[in-house]
Amino acid sequence: MSGSHRAETVKDGHPRRPLGRHRRAVRSWRVLYTISLVVTSLGLGAFSTVALMVFDLNSRLHGVDISGQTGTTPAVRATTVAPRDPMDPFSGRAINIAVFGTDSREGGNAKIATDNVGGVRSDVAMIVHVSARRDRIDIVSIPRDTTVTIPPCQLSDGTMTGLPWTTKFNAAFSRGGEKGSMTDGAACAIKTIQEVSDIRIDEYAIIDFTGFIKMINALGGVDMCIDHRMASRDAKLDLEPGCHHLKGKTALAYARARTGEGLGDGSDLGRIDRQHELLSAIFSEVNKKNLLTSGPSLYHFLQALADSIVVSPGLDRVQEIAGFALSLRGIGSDRVEAMTAPYAGDPNDDANVILTSEATKVFDALAEDRPLPGSKAAKAAKKTAQATRSPSPTVGAP
Repeated sequence: MSGSHRAETVKDGHPRRPLGRHRRAVRSWRVLYTISLVVTSLGLGAFSTVALMVFDLNSRLHGVDISGQTGTTPAVRATTVAPRDPMDPFSGRAINIAVFGTDSREGGNAKIATDNVGGVRSDVAMIVHVSARRDRIDIVSIPRDTTVTIPPCQLSDGTMTGLPWTTKFNAAFSRGGEKGSMTDGAACAIKTIQEVSDIRIDEYAIIDFTGFIKMINALGGVDMCIDHRMASRDAKLDLEPGCHHLKGKTALAYARARTGEGLGDGSDLGRIDRQHELLSAIFSEVNKKNLLTSGPSLYHFLQALADSIVVSPGLDRVQEIAGFALSLRGIGSDRVEAMTAPYAGDPNDDANVILTSEATKVFDALAEDRPLPGSKAAKAAKKTAQATRSPSPTVGAP
């Protein structure tokens, strides 16, 4: 562990700097003060109004601690540490967030995700890596049909799921949620990710698809351009070639569609590519609208987000979310890289894929806080390193 972490303690294998009551209070009020400056500058009221808004958002956010179920993995191996920012709860270190997109089957608030709803499933699973210097976001999706060995998983009631099981990765969420708990499903999926990738997942978020529609609508929709017709009766998608402004339901259909005209071979792999394109469009829309400095838009978006998500305790207070979001304000859409973990066909099952040695390189990059192999950031870093190694021309040399 680097010298910059010497003053930190370790909790569940995770380096954390102890926060006294005074420091926590200062951090919270600094975030509130920053939000109040934005809100009051837009004529939305005084600091007390902001406090009520924060209270409202905190009452909507739902955090569940599953760290005891996921266990620990090797310590974070970040090689660079940014200066600490007291407004950012994760300041000074890289962070890996597991994000799952789920269908609650009840079509309502994501807070039902911890209730027994008769079985759970996840159609989206990705690792979102934020660099320690807050200059890069890397997103790696894991295909649902990847052959993996799902380890025994502990459920919230203390029982275990059973022996290791070699099957599709998507079954990890279902196996953990066999008694109906979304967070148990996330815990089992995270434990599987950690064993497959050898990286630590620091935080998690489960996003309900119904809430996803509200989030897109809170943004006012997103712009997408496609070069061929896409139509799926199952997903209720019908888009002609050209540029479209997608509202929530259509954006969700675009992200979830698997089979139909213009949608490829019907596998999950083509759908992942479309999900990455949609994420890029969302980042562009957020940047275009300067969401972090638009009080009304930010508040409505956070309301939709809070009503649609279950998160780890590190993300269940708007003060922490605001501080973290503000630390990302310098990251444009051109610094967001998204990819699918490299794979090949499974020789033992034509319906599945297996992760390759190239996937190991991707996971190593995430663990060591390096740009993804082949990414624009990696190419830029290589070019800079080559320029540094090149000897400077000698003055007066022939």
